[in-house]
Formats: sequence, structure tokens, C-alpha cells
Amino acid sequence: MLTLSNGIKKPEDGDRGSLFWDALADNAQIQNDHTHDGQDSELIPATSTQALTQDISVWSDQGIAGFRATVTLPTGITFSDFQMEFIVTVSDDAAQVGSRMLPTIIKVTEGVYYAYVYKTGMTLRAVYR
Repeated sequence: MLTLSNGIKKPEDGDRGSLFWDALADNAQIQNDHTHDGQDSELIPATSTQALTQDISVWSDQGIAGFRATVTLPTGITFSDFQMEFIVTVSDDAAQVGSRMLPTIIKVTEGVYYAYVYKTGMTLRAVYR
């Protein structure tokens, strides 16, 4: 019996009876319990997961700090579960539309964050992976 990476057991010629069935049961348990966290199985990169998107278009003037949006995350994700990127979808400067933007992000709770930008009049599409 060969033990592969992440603990999977691979039968060899001559592995029969209880040895084979015990390995099959162990493999089934490993498959059931793995989380793709890089420890018990291969890590799935964020770019390989289905993205959730959310448009952010309501900004409040914060004076010298710029403009702030209070964003509630989509149902089913928490602040520590994902990577995010922001794409300008509406702007009074047509050259910005389609470009990536790096707003300042401040976590408020596990499900809410503030996004700060330097001007209003734009919509950002938040992409969560």
C-alpha cells in the first residue's frame, strides 16, 4: 500500500482483503473531510473559485478623507474568506471605466467594511473570490 500526498492510500498488487477495504474506508473519510486549505488537501487558489460581485455607488462626503461607502458583504461570505478587487463601471471620467481601482478598505465587522475613494460620481464593482 502506497500512501500518497495528503494521506490518500493507493493499493498495490497483492493488497487484498481487510488491508484493501480499510484503505478504501480511510480514503472515503479523507475525501469527506478535506477542506482545500493547503493542509489536508491541495489549496484552491482564489482565482479558481466562482466570483461574487457587488456594485458600490452610494458615497458620502468625509471631507479631507474623501468619499466613503458602507458596504455589507453578500450573504454567505465573511470578511476573512476572500480576496477582492474593484473595477470602475461608471465614472464621469470615461477613461477610468473598466480600470481597476484600489480604494482604502477598513473592516467594520465580519460582514461590513468601509471603502474610501478620492472622488464621487463613480460606481465600483467589487469582485469577491
